[in-house]
Amino acid sequence: MIDTPPNVLLLILDSARARNTSLHGYHRETTPFLEEFASSATTYTQARAPAGRSLPSHASIFSGYLPQEHGINDLENKLEREANVFARLADNGYDTGLFTDNPYLTDLDTGLSSGFETVFNDRDLYEDGESPSAFVEEESLDKVEFLTRALRSDAPIKSLANGVSWMLKWRYPRLAPEGTVFSRGFTYAERFAQWRTDRKGPWAACINLMDTHVPFRPGEEYDRWATSDGKNAQNRTDMENIGDDERWKFALLEDRYDGTIRQADAVVEQILTALKEDRELSNTYVVVTADHGEGFGERSPIDDHPSIGHGDAVDEPLLHVPLVVKEPGQSKGRTVSEPVGIVDTPVAIERATTGDVDGPSFVTDRTVFAGGFEDGDPIDAAYGSHESHGVRKYVQNGSESWSVHVPTPRDAYCLDAEIPPAIESEIDALSPANVTQAAESEVTESVEQTLSALGYTE
Repeated sequence: MIDTPPNVLLLILDSARARNTSLHGYHRETTPFLEEFASSATTYTQARAPAGRSLPSHASIFSGYLPQEHGINDLENKLEREANVFARLADNGYDTGLFTDNPYLTDLDTGLSSGFETVFNDRDLYEDGESPSAFVEEESLDKVEFLTRALRSDAPIKSLANGVSWMLKWRYPRLAPEGTVFSRGFTYAERFAQWRTDRKGPWAACINLMDTHVPFRPGEEYDRWATSDGKNAQNRTDMENIGDDERWKFALLEDRYDGTIRQADAVVEQILTALKEDRELSNTYVVVTADHGEGFGERSPIDDHPSIGHGDAVDEPLLHVPLVVKEPGQSKGRTVSEPVGIVDTPVAIERATTGDVDGPSFVTDRTVFAGGFEDGDPIDAAYGSHESHGVRKYVQNGSESWSVHVPTPRDAYCLDAEIPPAIESEIDALSPANVTQAAESEVTESVEQTLSALGYTE
């Protein structure tokens, strides 16, 4: 055990794939701060997400169980509180906070927010007006009572505007003022800083930044590579309808995507710089990663299908994610090139908070796995080190299996149709972990509209 428990900060850049970060050799300078930060942290060059979309991936990140084990792939089940690493931290004296726009973490009955004492997911147009989201938390939703409070407040016009934008956000999100549906990460950086400074003891926080998620709308300062055509490009729904003779449209969208990564990098800089200035960084365990990546039409080396957006596939653009970790007191940078899984985030956090760290905290003895679906059937992926460089990937879909060499974040080659018997046995041994219970609430129309605006539903 350690005398002073470190703080814990988990920063998730939603949908940020490794191959588009300059941290991983990308030709555009999309992550200058993260590269600087990595010089005194640990960079895992072969980190893999456990799934290609938010819900199962976050369930794995919070619980330490693979999608094949926790089974949270839809809204029928939710994660039990006891399985959430942040709940265990809260039970051990940590103040816990969650900051994000992602509805799977905050608005839906997934159990992912159950480990957090503070959950912040709304942004008002005017901070000096009455906040409808805070009103709902305090008084429950009563439109007449909120209207009365707004009119009696010191800023009635701004309060009413907050109320209108809040209603639009939840009922008709596409009509809401820009920035109220998908708040830029700087909003959460500020809210987190306010929350953090009020803590009296150790804290543990997760900040999920949706800046890098569709629709790709970086601020002008960070939108450095998009042309006027690219800025008018449509979202992921249209990406799925791009034909082979229109592949240039993927490049336009990727230009904007790169701008969102640059913006998220700036948000991370603001968060970690403030921590350093407040002399908290040296006693904080920091994890910067992504829940999954994004596909822009890259072809699978197995069956040549295009990887588009994100979802249930196990393609490399969806699974290879950045991972930079700073241990408390760490001052020298190091690089880990063997495969690791961000599913082991709970293991890494518990190692750091108990002082049981002997080497890189994300390196474990178990094989790195990921899971997905193809035409409703489960598909499994496993990773191992390659004898020369990169990683060896094994994919199993029913009775079919493949071996793939992934030498760089941008290349993958199908080698043969066999996987080692030991890997096959491990895949077959994956079984339910019994860490869920039935979800109780249905998806409301307003949340359904928010999911649609994020590209999760049509």
